[in-house]
Amino acid sequence: MAQKCPIEQITIDDSDDEGVNNQQVPSAVNIARGSDHVELQDELEETEQQQLAQAIALSLLDTTVVNSPTAAPASGSQRQRPPLTDRQLDEKARLERQREREKKHHASNGHVRAAGPSPIAAPAPPAPKRSRPNVVTFSDLPRNNAPNIPSNATASTSRTLAPPVEATRKQSTRFWEGAIRRVHNVLAQPDTFGESFTFAQLVAADQKLEMAIVGSYCLELEWVCSHFKAETPVMLFRARHSDDHPSRYQKVDDLIKPQTFLILPERSLPGPWKGTMHTKLLIFYYKSFCRIVIPTANCVEHDWSIIDNAFYVHDFPVLQDTPNTSRSPEHNPTHTPFSRGLLEVMLSLGLTKKFTTPYRHFDFSSSAEVRLIATTQGVWKGFDRMEQGGGGLCALAKAVQEITSPSPGSRWTIEYQGSSMSKCSDNWLAQFYGAAAGIRPRAWFRPNIKRPAALPANTADLPLKIVYPTMDEIRNSHLGEPGGGTIFCRRDMWQSASRGFASLFHRGQSKRDRVAAHTKTMVALRKPPRGASAAPCPPSYKHEGYIYVGSHNFGPSAWGQLEHSSDTKEPQLKCNNYELGVLVPIRGDSDAELEAKASEIATYRRPLVPYGPMDEPWIQVPLD
Repeated sequence: MAQKCPIEQITIDDSDDEGVNNQQVPSAVNIARGSDHVELQDELEETEQQQLAQAIALSLLDTTVVNSPTAAPASGSQRQRPPLTDRQLDEKARLERQREREKKHHASNGHVRAAGPSPIAAPAPPAPKRSRPNVVTFSDLPRNNAPNIPSNATASTSRTLAPPVEATRKQSTRFWEGAIRRVHNVLAQPDTFGESFTFAQLVAADQKLEMAIVGSYCLELEWVCSHFKAETPVMLFRARHSDDHPSRYQKVDDLIKPQTFLILPERSLPGPWKGTMHTKLLIFYYKSFCRIVIPTANCVEHDWSIIDNAFYVHDFPVLQDTPNTSRSPEHNPTHTPFSRGLLEVMLSLGLTKKFTTPYRHFDFSSSAEVRLIATTQGVWKGFDRMEQGGGGLCALAKAVQEITSPSPGSRWTIEYQGSSMSKCSDNWLAQFYGAAAGIRPRAWFRPNIKRPAALPANTADLPLKIVYPTMDEIRNSHLGEPGGGTIFCRRDMWQSASRGFASLFHRGQSKRDRVAAHTKTMVALRKPPRGASAAPCPPSYKHEGYIYVGSHNFGPSAWGQLEHSSDTKEPQLKCNNYELGVLVPIRGDSDAELEAKASEIATYRRPLVPYGPMDEPWIQVPLD
């Protein structure tokens, strides 16, 4: 995909930010910090210059909506315009300076051009080429109106613009307690299901970025690098390709972006397995805080613009009262299971000390209630290693047990949305359900016991719902069948699926109308005991559950396969992939309130609708 041309960079004075004690993160080089705080960084093509002028005009004329006759009647003979915002004043001043530069340029060439009164000035002559900045692109600007999108719309042809003030506000947003948010989507406007953010808005954050870690299964190198300044150190990671150089560490060409490195995690699983590095993770080190993002989206423009995705984001401030004098990130006194687990993930991926050392300077105490769920490729023997090393469904069961309260006799309902379906045996489905309900394998997994006790013998009776789009849902989406290009289910898997497995499938209707979903989420809710003979809920009973967001699709490749060693009969967990996700607890005062909270956070429409007799899952290449 061609690299997107940067538009403009807004540098906001961060003189009041507090520095990191003893932090060894390389400081970003100061770039032109004049009174305007705005630079035009690269030469723009004529059409892009026109679009930029339109965006500026929208910002300068934003008050006309407020002053329209339908908004409020005029008082007096002339309505008073409200004062311009700081952003609008910056844009106005920039236009004035731009016109002055044009005058000087034309005068030096023997030409004189009168300055017109229009707020949309002709673009200035191209500035000298500079190093690539942290950019805001047209697809990254929020939308002010819902676009009328044809079924064959694409990301490059369906973009609309909104006042840059909104983009600035989102860049200033902080997530001190952690939050689940949606990736901004150009096909779904207005976005009525919570705030959504672009990749650029998550990167910008109104502060100077000191260092970044960015990785996913697939990664568009130039698109990702276009969001960072040349002097900002960036560590990238992605899955290894068959034609990659055998070296684990590589330096990115300086012509794409200096100070940028690439890690290709090794495939440690022996044998002809098809496992891969499927983890998706963004870490941004700023001067006064650290931002951690765990998305369902890959680091490609497609995933951040035209298909439905979500992410968990959490901001952590610099340590204040207890500065960490140790150079090791492991010795941070505020570590929680979440932050310590993330450090282990970084080390397992092979991130260098340069990019892990700054981790020691931040206060992670606000993440005490959330849990990180990682899967690490390999074969992990013994229950301790299965939980702590391999992770997967063993780590899931342990985490659920930790963040919820014991409640004998209660039951769990599980809903799982994924973008790739794999073959699942009836035993594995029972094992996964048990893990999602907090039943740790160490409590029941034995050579002659393949599934937790007290679960229904019939798979169709498991309170487990798989959320995956049908053929007609993809074909009727805005992009039609091409919109399902990153959503996978094999026909042979579906044809060989047991009746119980097939009965668990439910339609994958995104809250974003006619937008295909690439999200990987789970909604798990505890329910009171049912049946006429069931006793009333005791006072200690809690209406609680959790939401999972991350890279795990539904199946043993992502969550691992419980086995017993053929030689030692020792329990083991075989994990094909690297995966990463987070569990966020949700609680209510009643079952109805818990359901309402789950429906608000879920990215798909609830209640779910099971497949009908004529429904079949979306399969990319149907066979006759």
